[in-house]
Amino acid sequence: MPTITGPRDCPFLVEISGAGFRHAALHATRHAAYTAARAIRERAQAGEPVVFTDRFGHTGVYLVLRIAVLRRNPLTGTLLSHARNWRRNAPAEDALTTLPDDWHDEPLPAQWRTP
Repeated sequence: MPTITGPRDCPFLVEISGAGFRHAALHATRHAAYTAARAIRERAQAGEPVVFTDRFGHTGVYLVLRIAVLRRNPLTGTLLSHARNWRRNAPAEDALTTLPDDWHDEPLPAQWRTP
């Protein structure tokens, strides 16, 4: 069984969902999370199945309909959207780009936008 890293070590989550499923994988840096999310988007846009390993080490093949990048706020402990979601049925130009600093109605740490 793989070692599960905690949210302090890996504050970013890439979440995929589709018909009857939702899975998330932990990432240590913003760069790693966005790289993974964009790679998933490329395959999903083409209608191809995506191989995905979730945060518990389970690997599956999925037809992805939505991708979200989340980040744990260390001040409040909540998971917040870090980017605009990508949806296969309604792709937006600004999908998987970071949200503006004033998007959330709670205090954010100074390093919120840094990798």
